[in-house]
Amino acid sequence: MKTPCRIFILFFITIIISGLNGCSSSSDSPMEQENYLYKGSFIDSPVKGIEYQTQTQAGITDSQGVFSYSLGETISFYIGDIKLGETAAGPVISPVDLIKDACDETHPHVINIARFLQSLDYDNNPENGIDIKPQIHDRAYEYSISFEQSIQDFENDYQVFDFFDDLNKNNNFPDKNRWLCSAEEASQHLGRNIGNTETPGNDQDSGGGDSGGDSGGDSGGGDSGGDSGGDSGGGDSGGDSGGGDSGGGDSGGDSGGGSGG
Repeated sequence: MKTPCRIFILFFITIIISGLNGCSSSSDSPMEQENYLYKGSFIDSPVKGIEYQTQTQAGITDSQGVFSYSLGETISFYIGDIKLGETAAGPVISPVDLIKDACDETHPHVINIARFLQSLDYDNNPENGIDIKPQIHDRAYEYSISFEQSIQDFENDYQVFDFFDDLNKNNNFPDKNRWLCSAEEASQHLGRNIGNTETPGNDQDSGGGDSGGDSGGDSGGGDSGGDSGGDSGGGDSGGDSGGGDSGGGDSGGDSGGGSGG
């Protein structure tokens, strides 16, 4: 009688332990999920070479506008010290997401961001993607530009005028003189691209900080991690900075946002 009793007790204990292990593994899943790295894309057209920063990630967007993030994070985007805006990190982000009360590409503040990005595209052809070179970031450390103003006020903002004048004087574009594209042109281009962007594949890389992020191409020296490639240029900041063609170092802070000369 003792032997069957012991067998029954052992069987009962085994069932309890199995149940506890099942509960333990299921409760670990959300915690493990938080450690996965997801891929998102910043679009107007896909924007290459803008700095981004989350609570755990920092880098430069690649040729497809791709950045890395973890679930539940807020992401900020910069060109030098000029903060484009911030929003909840997700699979696809556009200038519309950076303005809290905007619902589409017709919002004036959204148009200001779109004009700015499209006008800084190196080859001045945003239809084939927007490429922000590192030398643009270098000059942007000296300026403070606000996008939260009317279209007309943004166009007449002396900081905007001086910034483009500085870029032109220093031959930062293939075409000699560059200025803001029209508000209508910028809004229409953004509208055509919203909703037409494929979500980046997410293999859910597990791990902690992707300190270099998806580096935005054309870099020659400071990005730690990422999909980099190409030319040499100026210094990086605000995460994995430098806009892409960079030769400087990275500084991972969220300190740039909007301050400057």
